[in-house]
Parts: sequence; structure tokens; C-alpha cells
Amino acid sequence: MIKLINQHGYKAVSEPYLKNAIFYNEDGTTYNKTYTRVDLRKMLN
Repeated sequence: MIKLINQHGYKAVSEPYLKNAIFYNEDGTTYNKTYTRVDLRKMLN
């Protein structure tokens, strides 16, 4: 994944970290999920 991101001009500006979020099902119920996130930056020309 990082190789693909770099090929498109993005650079990681943080180390991977865990993020907690609340997601919604189609019926309106919610569930918690933890996922890994990396913040990216791309310089515009």
C-alpha cells in the first residue's frame, strides 16, 4: 500500500496509529470499530 501511495506523490506525515470510530448500519444501529490510520500529504504543483 505504501509503495502505491508513494507512486502517486503522497508522503506519510505520521506513523500508523489506531483510530476508534462509530459506524452506522443501514437500519440506523451503530457499532464501534478500531482501524489503523496514516496521515498523508501531497505537494501540489
